[in-house]
Amino acid sequence: MEEHLLVRPQTLPLSEALLRKWKNYEMLEELFREMGGVSARIYVPKEITLWTANRKALLIDTPLDYNRYRMQTYRSKWYGEKMPELDAKAFARNCRQKEKECLKLGLGPEQWTNKLAEQYFGKAATGGDFFGNGAPAWKLRAWTALLTDVAAHGHFYNLQRVSIYQSVMMDKKLQPLGSILLLGKEVHAEKIAKLVKRGWGESNPAPAPDDLFKI
Repeated sequence: MEEHLLVRPQTLPLSEALLRKWKNYEMLEELFREMGGVSARIYVPKEITLWTANRKALLIDTPLDYNRYRMQTYRSKWYGEKMPELDAKAFARNCRQKEKECLKLGLGPEQWTNKLAEQYFGKAATGGDFFGNGAPAWKLRAWTALLTDVAAHGHFYNLQRVSIYQSVMMDKKLQPLGSILLLGKEVHAEKIAKLVKRGWGESNPAPAPDDLFKI
């Protein structure tokens, strides 16, 4: 699909100072503690990466992004207050329903736990065991995904986070978006590109050389 997108990877700065400037820090710190954060200060990456063009941004999640910890972040009040245009309830529902898919990939080295994750979320439980402290690396990934959304909003990007489990009408039947992407067909790429653009509120864009999509 990249051939139909003129977006490019871009890094945006992030810091505790920026979170405070955007009046998000206290809200995020409360959630960090609810998720089992053990460090004195919340984890804040120095920068985040988005695919961007013309003040718009796109992210497509993987199966590792659908689990109980990401569901917890989607249910935070931040989405309702700061990013109501993102259907956080639908993403949270997929997180609950698709966690088994996350488990298939999320038990390997560095995926269930790692040194950085344990620094911020404590020691891990046995792989696959959600009792006790669960999966620190899953928590850190979910937390970082939330901060990615926070950074995009703070830097005034129109972010569209696309779910691989979204049902899309393709070839006269409903199919999960992730399955369609894996096929790598040119005709599918064109249709998905237009679908994404409609998600940005550009239902009838005028084609132009510098347009976001080649349509």
